[in-house]
This record gives sequence, C-alpha cells and structure tokens, in this order.
Amino acid sequence: MAEVVTTLPVKTKAGETVKIVSDQLPASLTEQGNLKVALMEGQVNISAAESFADTEGTPRKALVDSDRHVQVDVLTMPSISVTVEEKGFSDANNTPTRALVDADRHVQTDVLSFPVTRGDWLSTLPNPPALDVNLSTRASETTLSAIKTQTDKLTFDESNRLKVLLESLPNPSNLDVALSTRASESTLSALKNALASVGTDKFRVSLVDALPAGTNTIGNVNAIKSGTWNIDNLLNPHPIQLTPEDRLPNANQYSGTYAPTAAGSTTIIAAVSGKVIRVYDFYLWNSGTADVGVRLYFGTSGKNLFKGKLAAKTGVVKSFVRPWESNAGDSLMLYLDAAGTCDYGVGAVQA
Repeated sequence: MAEVVTTLPVKTKAGETVKIVSDQLPASLTEQGNLKVALMEGQVNISAAESFADTEGTPRKALVDSDRHVQVDVLTMPSISVTVEEKGFSDANNTPTRALVDADRHVQTDVLSFPVTRGDWLSTLPNPPALDVNLSTRASETTLSAIKTQTDKLTFDESNRLKVLLESLPNPSNLDVALSTRASESTLSALKNALASVGTDKFRVSLVDALPAGTNTIGNVNAIKSGTWNIDNLLNPHPIQLTPEDRLPNANQYSGTYAPTAAGSTTIIAAVSGKVIRVYDFYLWNSGTADVGVRLYFGTSGKNLFKGKLAAKTGVVKSFVRPWESNAGDSLMLYLDAAGTCDYGVGAVQA
C-alpha cells in the first residue's frame, strides 16, 4: 500500500494510507538550547468518493492504464479520418481509395445514373429514359403463362424445323377457282394422244371440216377434192394436178362402217390368190363418243398403212403419190382396239 507523509492536504486514490503530523506537539529545549519536538504519528484511511456511476446512479470505479489514464470503452465510434491505406476500394487506375460511411458505418454509394436526387421519395420516381410506358401495360404473368402453355405444344424435327399440321388449306390469292374445274388427267391424256407425232416436232392432223374453196396451199398434207389431186411439198416442189383423163384405171372405192362391241378387226378387201392390192388413198372417221385405237393394215404381211388413236368425232385422210402395194394373195384389214364406231373409205385397185 502506498504511504504519504505530509502536513498539507493531498489528493489520494482510494485505498492509500496517509500519515498526518499534528501541529499540537509537545516541545522542550535541549542542553544546547535547541528546540526539542516529539512528533506524534497518526495513521488514517481515506475513502475517496467515486467519480463514475451506472445508469442507476450506483458509484463505479474506472479502469486506468499504467500512466493513470482512464480506460474508456467506446460503444459508438464517430466518423474519423483514416490514414491507413485501405484495399477495399480503388479508382479506374486501380489506385486504392477510401469509402464514405454514414453514422452507422454504412458505405455511401453515389448512383450516377439514378434519376432521383438525395432525399427524394421513391413514390415520385419518374420513368427512366428508356422506359416510356407504364409497367402495368406490359404482359402479365398470366398472359405469359398462357402463351407458354401453347408454345409447349410445338414440336420440331431433328433440324429444329417447326412441324405444322394443316387441317384446311385456303386458296392462295392467285388461285381463284376450284381445282376440279381444271383439265383432268383423262382430258390431258386424250389431248396427248391426239397430238401424238410420227416424228420429232411434228403434229398428226386429221381434217374434220371441208377445206375452204380457193387456191390455198396445204404444206405436207395430202388432200382430195372432187376427184382432183392437189399435192404440194411432197416428191415434187411444185403442185401436181391430175386431170379427169388421168384417173387411175380400175380404181374402186371400198367404204363402210365398222362398229365392234369389243376389240376386233374386219376385212375391207378380201384376199384373191395371185392378186395384189394397191391403195392410193383412204379416210378413217371415229363417229363414236370415245377415243379408239385404229389400225389399217395388210392381213398376211401385217404392214400398216395407218396406226393411231382417233379421238371421238375426228378422223384422218391419206393420199399417196405412189400406191401402197401388198404381197400377192394378201387382204386389207381394219382393226379397233376397243368397242367403237369407225367409218372408212379406201381407194384401191386389186389386180
């Protein structure tokens, strides 16, 4: 315990012992005449009043360090200037910088792009520049969910192409009539057969109506008019006219109608032993209501004078500069490949 000896008032700490010298002391003189004082020693304990108290007023002691500095427990730290280099923040050049904090040590952030100034209430928040309509006008979760329900039904192939099942296909804008009103396969097939050629880029033509009167020239077509033969562009480049005096001797006209109920043939000129048949001209006319294949040929040798498909109400006329001649003892036959009606006329000589 520290001990202090004094005659003066002193400040002490609690628990220190102080020796006080009384000023009422007995005195006497020594033989040499000096004052002799007998000091009486007294000892007292001093209890110092406490300088600190809690919230209830109860005195409390305070801690001090070795230099008798009071130790303070700082419960709330005020803002201070930090001199130590901090690593938590840096500028654009990566130089460490400090951060501002509020009274509760929350980091203060300056939002440069936020349109509200410090202290504004968010209830008055304006639309940012890129949002020009109210959010309530945009699609809701219900709407998006309904769309998702439908899109979940979509299917794709291995190449991520969407598969589409069409229940009905409307007429495109350029198709303004029903397809059933257009030419059918049978119609086009009949047209194809009617236009069948005997060579490349050639049409097979059958004359139906009478040729008009006059001096018309028909190229590459044989024609007969009133017993006079007008032939152009065949063996002779100039027209050849046969006068009545030049008519073929013993020429006969074999004519008739063949109308089988099924495919079959009929004899136009019967075979005569040792005689040949020379055919100078003929006509064939399909007077039925359906297309029919027709063949005019010599019966034994099988040589064809004509073979082709005749459409209903059409026919063919042929005239020859040099007659077609059969072998001796041959016949002339007419064949139809189906039921039909064919009128015929053949100019021939059998000799």
